[in-house]
Amino acid sequence: MPTKNIVATRGLLSVSLLCVCGGCPLGQATNDLADGPASEATCPTVANVQNCPLTAPGSAAADGWCSDLFAPLFTHAGANVCYRGYGPNDGSQCCYTADGCLIGDDDLPAAGTPDVIGPAAGERCDGTCDWFREPLRLIGHWFIDVILAGLGYTPDGCACMP
Repeated sequence: MPTKNIVATRGLLSVSLLCVCGGCPLGQATNDLADGPASEATCPTVANVQNCPLTAPGSAAADGWCSDLFAPLFTHAGANVCYRGYGPNDGSQCCYTADGCLIGDDDLPAAGTPDVIGPAAGERCDGTCDWFREPLRLIGHWFIDVILAGLGYTPDGCACMP
């Protein structure tokens, strides 16, 4: 398990460096949904401890959600698109299928994860997450939510090793 987190961390750090130096590359994951936006009536009810919207939030500005282009590419294989919460939704990461329905918490690795430190500081004009406005959030997220959680530690200090 730690090896998978290290590989994902190394890949995301490489892409992050590219973003800082030369602008973010366009990833495979987008806000585009296969058949248009889903409606809550067409999506199945799934486990959802982080209060994610049942359908993909889309790209409305200043709605508390930003598109995380990196998550489906590196750490949430099987998700079409993921959104990170900021502001009132801070700490939530929600991932969706190609038809715009929420992927339930029990469908790993595609499902989003609740985070102690939400890395998104807001959203850019294109609806993607602003990672660098508050860089300590991103560093804290990687240390607490990715590295320590990957080693089996939780914020309350208990080791939860399998």
